Amino acid sequence: MRRRGGAAAASRAGHAGGRAADARPIMLFLHGFPECAYVWRAQLAAFAPTHRCVALNMRGFGLSDKPASGGWLGAYAAYGADELVADIYAFLVSALGVRGAGAPAAVTLVGHDWGGMVGWWFAHRHPDLVHRLVVMNAPHPALFFRNLSLAQAKRSLYIVMFQAPLLGEALMAAFGYAAVRSMYAALVRDGKVREHDVACMQWAISRPGVLTAALAYYRALLQGSHSRALADALAAPVDMPVLVLWGLDDRALTRSLTLGTSALATRLTSQFLPGVSHWTPQDAPDDVNRRMREWLAADAEGGGAGGAGGA
Repeated sequence: MRRRGGAAAASRAGHAGGRAADARPIMLFLHGFPECAYVWRAQLAAFAPTHRCVALNMRGFGLSDKPASGGWLGAYAAYGADELVADIYAFLVSALGVRGAGAPAAVTLVGHDWGGMVGWWFAHRHPDLVHRLVVMNAPHPALFFRNLSLAQAKRSLYIVMFQAPLLGEALMAAFGYAAVRSMYAALVRDGKVREHDVACMQWAISRPGVLTAALAYYRALLQGSHSRALADALAAPVDMPVLVLWGLDDRALTRSLTLGTSALATRLTSQFLPGVSHWTPQDAPDDVNRRMREWLAADAEGGGAGGAGGA
């Protein structure tokens, strides 16, 4: 498959478990900024015995395709919500053979940070393809600005800085991508992430064209590059089981961003993780895997997994 975007290249550059004829249910992992498919290594190992696990390098990241962003106003549409959703759709249907409307949904979609945002968009736009949705430290797209507090606005100043071409790139790339290392400094100090792991993520973000492509996500977001079809889809709640896992020590996103999520996901389970940072899958992999496994088992039994957590 060849597509102008991350889906095609992700099938080439991401991590995958299983074969084309694998009958296990699919678990598709979507990473965030400034990361890559490698961040899901603990989850891939944990769920591979029961699921066909696939982690993508999303559009623009790692060795995936990098459509040119081109310029100023309107120039970042290649990294807008509709294109990112289309990548996931193309990958599921063309590369993994997932069937559309009328077929049983067989995909558990798991996203963190930007991957979580894309997961929300995709679940609203293509609910027939998503059996379950797991979102880690990523607010629902309809709630970020609605719940934007002064405290959150201060934490989000980096998004404003990322809007300026070259400035965002300079800040992130300075001193050998030291900004990436600083993001994981506490996890390295606590032995949760190895120096090798940080080096892998620095290598991935430093590939030619990756940083500008990654920053284009933020630039497209503030340009409001949504189609009417996606906006209409976001207005209606999703009905598949949704698990929100939120590290409470997140320095970028406050818990208040989750307020109102239950109105947009009718079968929502929210669980808040004390002492866990924004980097949920890597900060607390065993806890994340346990919570996911228990939630999946409870849903399979038809009983749900409680703990709305005020969202």
